[in-house]
Parts: sequence; structure tokens; C-alpha cells
Amino acid sequence: MDIIELRKSILKLIHECQFCAVSINLDYPKTANKSISGITEMISGLVSGMEGLLEPEYLGVKTNELTQILGVFLPAQKQRDMVMISDVISQMLLPWLIDLSDGILDSIDTGDINYLGRNLEALIAVGQKDVCDAVRNWTGRGDISKYIPCFADTGDISFTTESEFGITRLISARSPMESAMYYFYKNRKDEVRGYAVAGANMIYEAMAILRINIGTKVSVIEEDISFLTSVLTYMDLSDWILSGRLTFVCKDVLKNISGYIVEQSLLVKNTSASVTTNPELKRIYENYRQLTLTVKEQNYLLYHNYNENLAQGDEYVSSVINTIRGKDLFLIAGGPSLNRAMDILKRKRDNGVILCVGTSAGKLLKDGIDPDLVIISDPLPEIEKQLDLPFDINKTSLIYLVTACSEAVKGYKGKRYVVFQEGFLESEKEAADKGFQTFLTGGSVTTLALDIALRFEPARIILFGLDLAYTGNLMHASGIHQINNATEDSEKRFVRDVKGQMISTAQTLETYKKWVEKRLDDYNGPTKILNISDGAYIEGAENICCDDAEERLWPRQ
Repeated sequence: MDIIELRKSILKLIHECQFCAVSINLDYPKTANKSISGITEMISGLVSGMEGLLEPEYLGVKTNELTQILGVFLPAQKQRDMVMISDVISQMLLPWLIDLSDGILDSIDTGDINYLGRNLEALIAVGQKDVCDAVRNWTGRGDISKYIPCFADTGDISFTTESEFGITRLISARSPMESAMYYFYKNRKDEVRGYAVAGANMIYEAMAILRINIGTKVSVIEEDISFLTSVLTYMDLSDWILSGRLTFVCKDVLKNISGYIVEQSLLVKNTSASVTTNPELKRIYENYRQLTLTVKEQNYLLYHNYNENLAQGDEYVSSVINTIRGKDLFLIAGGPSLNRAMDILKRKRDNGVILCVGTSAGKLLKDGIDPDLVIISDPLPEIEKQLDLPFDINKTSLIYLVTACSEAVKGYKGKRYVVFQEGFLESEKEAADKGFQTFLTGGSVTTLALDIALRFEPARIILFGLDLAYTGNLMHASGIHQINNATEDSEKRFVRDVKGQMISTAQTLETYKKWVEKRLDDYNGPTKILNISDGAYIEGAENICCDDAEERLWPRQ
């Protein structure tokens, strides 16, 4: 055993102690008992490994300290005193191990650690040659990884990366394995037998799953080969790989994660979305993370917003019927075609009403266009920035879903109208008690706006920015989102555009497209729907490309 292997043995024992303490704290006594037996065996092996590698004087000090710790630990083990065992592990054994790790780290740095060859051999042995080839191709180019390794407080490897926005920590620098264990205990599901984690930044979560759930398999989804290479270089994962329980996915990631999304066995942390440079993957991670908030957290958020918003006493959305009925309603989403529609909106006829989603409000205001109505539906606090804009409250009113972020709602000082949705029991009850309609949300604020518009029967609904595709290889109209260029990706889907050509889109956009088309197919009212766009063709609407929009909207007499 050399000093690098000794460090590995110390970390392994640290992780087992953390696992035991977490299991005791969360009241898994049988799991903890098995772990306690393993700890005593690992301590014996560690002491043997220390001999000949540490200075005799330092070794003597650490051995004496360990003897004192075992003098408390072993009697507690014999008596099965779980409270005492947890205290000894947390207050005595783990600090001793971390101090020992610190002593070793004084003589090495991250550059001395290299497990890449060992991990690649393991990948080949289990048939993951594609991953191995991708890593070797990247290392063969001689590129420098932007992911910087560093030691956590426990001696584990952590990573940071630097961008124009500053340094981002991707993995905890305190105790990454312990944090990962608590995370998985909180998020695991008894019926799931295989998980995927969103990114190499969740490698400790993958290891925690493997340790906690015997027999469970884990796939690490990571298309950034430089990050994957860094993890395989600084962390020895060969035993887990050889067990067949740990695999890596670095190609066709969107296709590979779809099954995990359907089964809700994908685990996503907030850093997963911030690290990826693939805009579509980022969108999927953000949406999935929002949809899979723990039931407790999600219910709290929805009920909190519901109660706070209900207390505002705002008028119901039906009060705007006369504002809309019989007029042209311009429904403004944030797709790329909105860029070409701004001049048309500036020249809109006096009989028109502008209803825009929160994400496009800033662009309209910047171009001197005051929307008549702006609509929000998101329950998360991030939506507050959509209303933190210089609205003329005498011209613009707010429509909001009753479960939308209550702080954003309360912060808007203009006229407000509330909407009750289908699918949320309290909302349905309140609407029934008051004799109000409930509305379909469709999964996005634009689909909610469309449902409201159809029920209020304007003369025409004129859709702007509802591209539902990557028009011009863009994701949004300019000025709406920091990341806008759609990456070239073989996993993109293709649909017909308004000119009959094929255009790329994404799974989420295609889902919204199908919802819109189904809603239009169900509609049998008098309103005419016009889709002004260079994006996806929408069945059930009259599709008009931007070049022909003004002539088709207002034909010359």
C-alpha cells in the first residue's frame, strides 16, 4: 500500500462511518448494525496499512488516540447503544479520520491522484467501450479541462468551474458523501430499481445510491466529456463499475433519459441545470426538477400561494370578458418569430387587445408596447423578475393562476385578476362554491392563456411567438433568455413549419404543440385562430408566415 491507497482506505472508512451515522439518525437500525460490524473490520485493516507509511512518532500519536476511541466504541457496540455509537462516530471517530486525512493531504496534491487508467480498464471490461473511446478521444486532443479539482474538508475530491459569472462549486466542499446520503434517503422511492443522476456533479449521489440500495443500478448522465474525464481521473470508481451497477451515458443523452423521466427515477439537483451547456438538456432538467419537487415541498408551495393569493380578494378573470369578446386578441408568447412581429404589434388596430405571457413582457415594454394584459402561472419565486418591470399600471392588468407565486402577485400594484385551474382540488372547490369557471393549464403559461382566450371568444386570436420549434436555430425571441442558440443535436425532433419545410424542435415543445392542437380540435366556437410564425405548423389554426402577416391580417380594401 502506498500513500495514495492509504488515502483511499481512509476515505472508504469515512464514508462507512457517515453511512452508519446517517442510518442511525434516520432510524434504520438493522442497516446501521451491519455497518457497525464493517467499521470495526475496516479500522483493523487501516491500522495495518498505516504502518510503514506514517512517521513513527505521528503513527504512535494517532494509534493512541484510536485506542481511546475504541475504548468507548466497542462497549457501545456490544450493548447496541445506538445513541452512544452515533455520538462516538460523529464526535470522535470521524474527526480522528478527517485529521488523519488532513495529515496525508499535506504530503500530496490533486496532481498526484490519477485513477483514469484503472477506471477505463473497468469500463472496457463491462462493455462500456463507447464511454472509454469518448474519454480517450478527448484526452488525446490535449485540451485542458475547465473543471478544477480540489479537496473537500473530508479529503474527498470536489470540483469547481469558472465562467464569466464567477466560480461555481459543483460538489460540496464540506462533506459530499454525507450530503449525498441524506439527499438520496430523502428522494428514494421503494418501487424504483434503477436510477439515473443528472450529471457528473452528482457522482457522490450515485455512490450513495449504490451503498444504500443493495442491488440498485445507477446511470450517470454526462455529455460533457471533459467533466466526465475529470471525475474518472480523480475518483476510483472501478469497483462500482466492475460490479455492473454503475454505468455512464455520454451520447444520445436526451433519448437515454426519456425512460427515467417517464418512470420518475431521474434525480436532478439545482447544479445539474446550471452546469450543462446544452440548452435543451438544461430546459428538461429545470422542468423536471420543478415537476418532481417532493410532494411535501410542492404541496406546501401550492397551498401557500393559493391561500396568500385568495386573501388578496382580487376579481375573477371573467371580469375581462368584455375587454376581449368580439375583438382581436394578440396572444404573445416568447418564441423566435416574435422578433419579426414587433412592428406589426406597434401598428395594431385600435380594436385589438394584447395578452402576453410574463416572459415576453419585458421585450414588449422595451419596444414601447404596453400590453393590456400580462399572465403568469409559475409557483416558484423566480417568476418575480417577470413582473419587476416598468409597467404602466393604468394600461396593463395582471392575470394570475391562483397557485402562482404569491410574492410576485402581491408585488404587482396594478389591476389584478385571478384564475382557478382544473387539477388542483382546492381551486376546483373554490370555483364551484363561487360559481366560477375553471381553466386548463396545459403545462405552460401560454397554453393557459390560450384556454382563457378561447373561452372568452374574441373575434380572432392572433398568436405571435408561439413557434414551438427552433426557428432560425433560436430558442427564444431576442432579449428574453441569456441562453438562446439551440445546439446542433442529433436527438432533435423535426416537425413541419408554416411553409411546409421541416424544422427542428424539442420533446417539450412538441408536447405543447400536441396539447394546443388537441385544444383547438375540441373548440367549436366562432373565434378564428391565426398563427403568425415562421415556426411549427399548428393544426387547427390558420398558419401565416411573418412576411405575409400584415397583408393577411388587414387586407387592403
